[in-house]
Amino acid sequence: MKMLVLFLITRWRILLSTLITKVNPPNFIKISKTIFLISVLCLLNLAALSYAETISGILTEDETWSGIVNITGDITVPEDITLTIEPGTQIILSAQSDDTAGGQDSNLSEFIINGSLVAEGTDGNPILFSSNAVAKTKGDWGGIYASWELGSKTLSLVHCEIEYTTTGVYFESSVGIHAVDIRSCDIRHTTVDGIFINSNTGAKIDLDISGNEIFDADRYGIYCYANGSNTQIDGSISGNTIYNTGNHGIHFYTVNTYSTVSIKNL
Repeated sequence: MKMLVLFLITRWRILLSTLITKVNPPNFIKISKTIFLISVLCLLNLAALSYAETISGILTEDETWSGIVNITGDITVPEDITLTIEPGTQIILSAQSDDTAGGQDSNLSEFIINGSLVAEGTDGNPILFSSNAVAKTKGDWGGIYASWELGSKTLSLVHCEIEYTTTGVYFESSVGIHAVDIRSCDIRHTTVDGIFINSNTGAKIDLDISGNEIFDADRYGIYCYANGSNTQIDGSISGNTIYNTGNHGIHFYTVNTYSTVSIKNL
């Protein structure tokens, strides 16, 4: 990107210098208009570069996605970086492929969230996460995998449609206090769980998992696991519709700890 920016600036300077050396009073207005148009074109090119979405690899700055975004490999959001996805965006991931050969499964494209992910659609404009396969199947891509340590981060999925993954949303933390917000989403056709929450070695997770429709998961609809002294999963799981799962709709399991979760489900 830096090389392209330097190229554009250099070309602009050359053109501007040429125009100035040839200018004479009768043509001054015409030349001024030309310079203005060149400046606008340069700015448009720079804007396009600044807002280009990452299609695989590691984000180096905050990004906002919209429209149709084609993903060819793992997308990693590091700590202190935020990926924001606007309503109506379609995220299309390469099926059974990962050009980074990394993540939890080197053969599948995944979202790896160590920073923040804010994907908040609306009822009329949901956000779609799906595969590019003509005949889509479960496990086409690896899902959304969030792994957090200390620090302030956000995981907010609202009015999202997540389909044909291994696990739809997988969240884990071994330290710190974190909030997970998954509301009004459709999570379907998964080879493992719809949502998996893993808290261990003292982490505290506050959940709001509400109003979701989760179906056709080969294992659990929602699986919460807490392990270790002072580890907690608290919050609310409510108003979800879960059906056609291989095991329980909601499975909650604790080892050497306690959790307090209000479960009011359909």
